[in-house]
Amino acid sequence: MQTRRFTRLPGMILAVMLTLLVGSARADEKQITGTWIVTITFPVCSAECPCPPATSVPGLHRYLQDGSMLEVGNPAARSTGLGAWEHIDHHQFVARFAFITANGSREDVTTYITLTAPDAFTSNSIFDLFGPTGNRISPPDGCPREETATRFE
Repeated sequence: MQTRRFTRLPGMILAVMLTLLVGSARADEKQITGTWIVTITFPVCSAECPCPPATSVPGLHRYLQDGSMLEVGNPAARSTGLGAWEHIDHHQFVARFAFITANGSREDVTTYITLTAPDAFTSNSIFDLFGPTGNRISPPDGCPREETATRFE
């Protein structure tokens, strides 16, 4: 009888460790969910990579648990951004969204996010700009933008 009890112990330890591992991965995925106050800067400005008049612009990002996201910038200049996000590695995420500008152009943004603290992140983004008729304006590899963010809630 003694042998059986000790034989089961490694299996129980393994089950507990796997449960903790899966639980921590799920917790990591949820760390991005919520509303974030974002500051966006544009390191390169040109005719192909147009920048707003200000050196940085504010925004709000909302990451939902179902993997969708909403992004709000200047409502007088463009629509709300709609898209999706996913967890790609420990404290790292990628989000893709698009919005329509006041002149009818579309901007597609891909953002690579790294959580730097529970309530802060930085990101490097690429945006692709398409004119009102769908013609590409930005270079083939896109235009860079950078973001810093703090959690709102």
